[in-house]
Amino acid sequence: MIRAVIDTNVLVSAMLSGNGPPGTILGLALRGLVMPVFNAPILAEYDRVLHRPRFGFAIAEIRLIVDTIEGIGLETQDGAWPEPIPDRDDEKFLVAAAAGDALLITGNLRDFPAPARRHVTVMSPRQFLDTHADQILPFPEPPKR
Repeated sequence: MIRAVIDTNVLVSAMLSGNGPPGTILGLALRGLVMPVFNAPILAEYDRVLHRPRFGFAIAEIRLIVDTIEGIGLETQDGAWPEPIPDRDDEKFLVAAAAGDALLITGNLRDFPAPARRHVTVMSPRQFLDTHADQILPFPEPPKR
């Protein structure tokens, strides 16, 4: 099973629209085909961001998603990332990915510059699906022309 840290922006996109790569990734995680990896600060950020009034998510829906991720995922420790990144608040995602032997899926690749990633693989939702379709999708997407 593929282990993946899901950046908050991917989770928000998935909840706003179940269509597209973020929605597919969340669906794969909820069906047990991708193991979410997280640490306590990531769960706290999920909860805080999903409660923002501008998104209009129902409290019950937020609880269901966050509690499910916590229940089915792999919790890792928190800590500091040894390399500087543009927003130090984002280092929790790299820390969780490194500790959980997971990749990081984000809609903001520029927030995780390649030199700072060390051995963590960072992918956009589309890159993740294109790279791992044969391992996770019951019916692989057709090749792109």
